[in-house]
Amino acid sequence: MQPIIVPYLLLALAYVALAVIGWRRLWATRVPGSPNWLYDLERFALPLLLLAHGALLLGAVRGEAGFNINLANALSVVAWLATLIYWLGSLAQPQPGLSAMVLPVAAIGALLGVWPLAPRWLPYGDQPLAALHIVIALLAYGLFLVAAVQALLLMTVERRLHTGRSNLLTQAIPPLLTMERLLFRQIAIAFLLLTITVVSGMLFSDLLFQKPLRLTHHVLFSVLAWTVFAGLLFGRQRFGWRGRNALRWVLAGSVMLLLAYFGAKFVAEILLGR
Repeated sequence: MQPIIVPYLLLALAYVALAVIGWRRLWATRVPGSPNWLYDLERFALPLLLLAHGALLLGAVRGEAGFNINLANALSVVAWLATLIYWLGSLAQPQPGLSAMVLPVAAIGALLGVWPLAPRWLPYGDQPLAALHIVIALLAYGLFLVAAVQALLLMTVERRLHTGRSNLLTQAIPPLLTMERLLFRQIAIAFLLLTITVVSGMLFSDLLFQKPLRLTHHVLFSVLAWTVFAGLLFGRQRFGWRGRNALRWVLAGSVMLLLAYFGAKFVAEILLGR
């Protein structure tokens, strides 16, 4: 085993340990007078893990030839951003149960660092506008990834409540309406970032990437995802959409975004070897 692999494995194990602590916190909420050290441990340990993960990512992405954005690095960056977004959100509104779903994603993102893929150097990484475009796009992907995890959590809780099968999760999380409001607030921010990404990519392709716009799978699925989220936010505002149907829209749009960028990279780098 190469020494460089060890930090990634340790980081992944630490994320998994915090995910287990997240489930333990759910149990602690049921026991009167239980210690709060589980919450304190995650609150102080997670930012340290994020710093360590960010340092590893910086070393993996930056190189003499520019920025390496192969599939493994791109997925790991989005997983790191999603975890960062979760942590920042938890400072304002703790959501027990969400950490147990987000942190395994962070662990997978850390493990991707040992995937021996060929580098994919960004040819326009030295262009400030192109770099800003990519940063905004990755932030949108990270926000939508957390939104998808939140939607899965809410669907699980809602199904439990409708069937009358209460468990630790349904008893510990904030009210569903509160979590749903937070979810749609986050989707609105992510949608704004996605709009900037799509519009700037379509209108200023020559300026950003020195090539004309083409109707690729990436463009097609990005526009489809934008349409889904636009319809969802309009339905929420105009007709008060909520509950399971609205959450399905969140998952559908998130899957389309996944196909838009990472699906295209998977086909190009893994299946076609380009």
